[in-house]
Amino acid sequence: KTSNDTKNETVSGFEAKDVRILVVDDNELNLEVFKSLLKRTKASIDSEMSGVDCIFAAERNAYDIIFLDHMMPGMDGIETMKRLKEIGIKTPVIALTANAVKGARQMYIDAGFTDYLSKPVDYNLLENMLKQYLPSDKIVCIEGDSVEPTEDKKESVLSNVKIDGVDTQYGALHFNGEEDYFHAIKRLVTTVPNDIENISKLSDIIMDNDNLSDFRIKVHTMKSQMGLIGGFLVQGLSRTLERAAQEEDYETIRTLTPVLVKEAGRLVDELSEILKLTAPDSDGDKVKKCVDETVNQLFDKLKVAAADMDFETMDSIMEELSEYDFSAWSDKFEKLGAAVMNLDTQDIISLADELSV
Repeated sequence: KTSNDTKNETVSGFEAKDVRILVVDDNELNLEVFKSLLKRTKASIDSEMSGVDCIFAAERNAYDIIFLDHMMPGMDGIETMKRLKEIGIKTPVIALTANAVKGARQMYIDAGFTDYLSKPVDYNLLENMLKQYLPSDKIVCIEGDSVEPTEDKKESVLSNVKIDGVDTQYGALHFNGEEDYFHAIKRLVTTVPNDIENISKLSDIIMDNDNLSDFRIKVHTMKSQMGLIGGFLVQGLSRTLERAAQEEDYETIRTLTPVLVKEAGRLVDELSEILKLTAPDSDGDKVKKCVDETVNQLFDKLKVAAADMDFETMDSIMEELSEYDFSAWSDKFEKLGAAVMNLDTQDIISLADELSV
């Protein structure tokens, strides 16, 4: 029995302090969510955003398990798995896929994977899979520890949140608590406008298979992100467009892309309003005004981190900057967030200079 067949089972909590895990996905939000879900295991978690970086990491480090996304630009998960086998990596490798269909497990096993896990990742399935494939002597079970975020905490705000085209209760199941769910929404509000723009531009210039492949990857990413938060309407549109790209159905792409762009834009606007309503309002958590030298120092640090390709530091700085009021420069701040997500060093430095006060 595989862990994808155990959705209704509940596992005891456990810790795996001596375990080292590698997660590979080209989408930073997916990586954040995955690491968030594994917080309580206390395992050491590394992340990479490409097949090439995955291979380098696997050569340098001894991992107990690797989670590898299938659909990535450049070297995808299948090709990466092939290369891992060629260099002699014996670590269990689990395919991450948002396109799970009948026969998927056998397809991935034939490609060299140990198993597969559907995205959005189900909390219980992930922990069951770790218990199945990690060395048993590295797992310390904690009886009576619930593996689900507490319902009371989720209900406190989410029960009052209604967004057309979004099942917030379902979306929250993919996160380690309500706070992480709203953090993901905050990320999407910052990055999706740039994704929408890219999808729209690609749909206008689709003339050959190269552009078609780029378009397919972009709508696949949109589908995956919307699935995470329970955005079933935009997720469904993205899924249809992904299939159209795969089948070279240009007419569907031209017809449906404007619908996706409109719905995704509407959703971003509604999510932005929800974030305003759910933002902390205590004296210690009020948004700070952009009037002190600290902001300039943060932007200077961000430019240095971008030049050094220090992703963790960039994320940390963006978190600090989000506490300040950039409403007068909201477009540029959103573009900066998108540049950080896309690891666009030139845009990061340029926008940081423009936003310095």
